[in-house]
Amino acid sequence: MIPIWIVLSLLQYVIWIPVVIAWFAGVIVGRTPQWAENMMLFYLRLNARAYAYVGLLTPKYPSFD
Repeated sequence: MIPIWIVLSLLQYVIWIPVVIAWFAGVIVGRTPQWAENMMLFYLRLNARAYAYVGLLTPKYPSFD
């Protein structure tokens, strides 16, 4: 998990750039740029998966099918 935490800690500071751009684009144009949306979703998904793994919320149960 150490490499994931390093990437997340770096992304935590880098993600503010598309957040601010998306906010201004949302206020001025009325929609966010697709690239900024994709970048923010990448960060949120990676963060959620990392915390779920560390918190043991994703156990691998065998399939009953």
